[in-house]
Amino acid sequence: MVLFNDMEEYKKPTLFGRIMKWAFRLLIVLICLVLFFVGSLNLLQGTGEPQRNGLASALGELIGMNAEIGSLESFELFPQLIIDARNIRFEDKETSKPQILLSDFHFSGPGSIVFTKSNIFNEVMLDNLRFLNNGVTSLSVDRAEVKEEGDEHNYFHFSGNYGGEPFDVMMPLESWISKRNDKRYFKFQDGFPFVLKMADTDIQGAIVADSNNKMVLFAKGVFAAERTPCLLAKPETVWVGLNLNDFYMKTENGHTVTGQAQIRPEAGIVLLGDETTNISALNYNFEQIDEACKP
Repeated sequence: MVLFNDMEEYKKPTLFGRIMKWAFRLLIVLICLVLFFVGSLNLLQGTGEPQRNGLASALGELIGMNAEIGSLESFELFPQLIIDARNIRFEDKETSKPQILLSDFHFSGPGSIVFTKSNIFNEVMLDNLRFLNNGVTSLSVDRAEVKEEGDEHNYFHFSGNYGGEPFDVMMPLESWISKRNDKRYFKFQDGFPFVLKMADTDIQGAIVADSNNKMVLFAKGVFAAERTPCLLAKPETVWVGLNLNDFYMKTENGHTVTGQAQIRPEAGIVLLGDETTNISALNYNFEQIDEACKP
């Protein structure tokens, strides 16, 4: 009996055979990846201490502070990103002093936003949000949530108190219902247009980018009791405040105010400007700016 035939000619694998071999190897790799991913999901969803601490760490890195979550009521990563958390606290990394307190936070959106970083969501709600300055509340938001008024008029609305003055902000949203799952989705409009009402200010505006990709605030309305068809500035955030650099405002009576404006909780809106700087010296590009702002 011949068990081995050393004289048999070696047969070179066919193209089909090579394809099937590599397809099988690829299948094994994919199965391993899926099993690893499913195992990871068990750690990335739930309401246990590992999930609560992991989410707190991620939020802290996002804000640049130490974060603690009092209780995690719900957390899912895929296919829907769902976060329902209570008593969130952000502290300064050096002093450990509390900087931000949030009583209730709920978010729901497609899990893909973790990778795409888009601003698409199904639901956002924040309740009792406070920003502290030396232990004193400088900015508080009573509630922030989506206001649904049909397909055409949906807004992200939040109101509260800033330096003792009540304020109200409305931001229009794009809205549609997915044919795949019948869920309603929302998205902030390009430029993040807004309407702000606070004390002697009632403006509508947006954040646009000039040709140099610099962020420019463009607004109209009443700003610090001055009616203006055109307000331009390059916004710079400071803690619980805002600097409006390269400030330009055309008033209703034809005057212009340039320089800088500051918004602070202890002083409100302060105009640090003069009428000597020409707008052309501020190097604004007007390709995306309203006609009222052109020299």
